[in-house]
Amino acid sequence: MRLSPGRYYPARVVLFALLWWILTQGEVTAWWWGVPLVLMVAWVTPVLPGIPWRWHGLPLLRLIPRFLLLSARGGWEVAVLAATPRHRLNTRLVDYTWSCLPEGPAQVFMASLINLIPGTLTLRPLPDQDCLHIHILNYRPSTLTTLQRLEVDVADLYGHPVPPAIRKAL
Repeated sequence: MRLSPGRYYPARVVLFALLWWILTQGEVTAWWWGVPLVLMVAWVTPVLPGIPWRWHGLPLLRLIPRFLLLSARGGWEVAVLAATPRHRLNTRLVDYTWSCLPEGPAQVFMASLINLIPGTLTLRPLPDQDCLHIHILNYRPSTLTTLQRLEVDVADLYGHPVPPAIRKAL
């Protein structure tokens, strides 16, 4: 195991410092413990075991607007539901069956994306059933199609093959 930071240490420091700045919204007082954290994470990351995956550029450019749209729509729905208490909720627990993502980083990434969309929450993966247990605040008939479209986008992002029948159904 290599314990030196490697030649890309300065670039990792800049990257993690930028990430820290974004996460803390530029709060100056957060840097007193952010600096040691950034330096430590930048030092340790090359020592961690590698995971053989990478993102592809064009699918990322397709995924970002879709995710932002889902987030905006979900935020609007949650705001409307909060502002109009008489509005009927259609809350559901859904076991979403994976259609094209293999177990691993891509499934974890999609589960995390679902958590970031207002009105949805990933409760737990069910690997023995090859599905994801999701709580949906306002279920509608198009919800499963939206989840499948998101899964296809994540599969493209990670370079996983998507069966043509699934693409055609979307």
